[in-house]
Amino acid sequence: MNDQEISQFNFKMLKGKIDCRILKSLSAMGIEKPTPIQAKTLPHMLLGEDIIGAAKTGSGKTLAFLIPIVDKLINLGFSKNKGVGCLIISPTRELALQTNEVLKKLLINIPLSNSLIIGGEKKLKEVALLQKGVNIIVGTPGRILDHLENTKNFSCKNLKCLVLDEADKLLEAGFEKHIVGIVKKLPNTRQTILFSATIDDKIESLARLTLKNNPKVISIKDNKQSTVIGLQQGYA
Repeated sequence: MNDQEISQFNFKMLKGKIDCRILKSLSAMGIEKPTPIQAKTLPHMLLGEDIIGAAKTGSGKTLAFLIPIVDKLINLGFSKNKGVGCLIISPTRELALQTNEVLKKLLINIPLSNSLIIGGEKKLKEVALLQKGVNIIVGTPGRILDHLENTKNFSCKNLKCLVLDEADKLLEAGFEKHIVGIVKKLPNTRQTILFSATIDDKIESLARLTLKNNPKVISIKDNKQSTVIGLQQGYA
């Protein structure tokens, strides 16, 4: 998709191609046009292709992977008894919380269950949710691996999608061993999506470990900065 096609594209043009309830949720969120990373990756993700995406923080990558994931699980008829259909791994609690908030808004009219699995929260509450059945999990690597190894009756045998969000930060935080441990417990027949602000040798090595198919590499121009212009940042 070239720059002119991206500028003319809006989500209404996906009517009939993705579930109408997703379009309704996007409209309720006040989102009409996709960002460049969404416009470039959505066609490939909807086809089930593996993706390596170079995208800055704040570029809209969260919806870039949530929209096709939710659509896929709807089409496959996922419900609680099918268990986990998608696992989204984030490098920090804060990013996991943000992703989960966007996911909840997207699922407002859609009967798919979701859960946030992060360190620092009560583990027994998470165990109860996982044993009941959760379709989409957003979490941090250490806590997800802990549940895969220790929570009875919890598995990802029906998993269809794995998302590694901000993979460069996952590596910076020393989570490579956790990710390898998680991947070993997942089915090989899955779609894998990896997003990173930068793509270097370490990211390519991680991609080889986690992506089974020939991935489509998508990069947005002017990727020298790690965040988009205008993104508000702060610290505490």
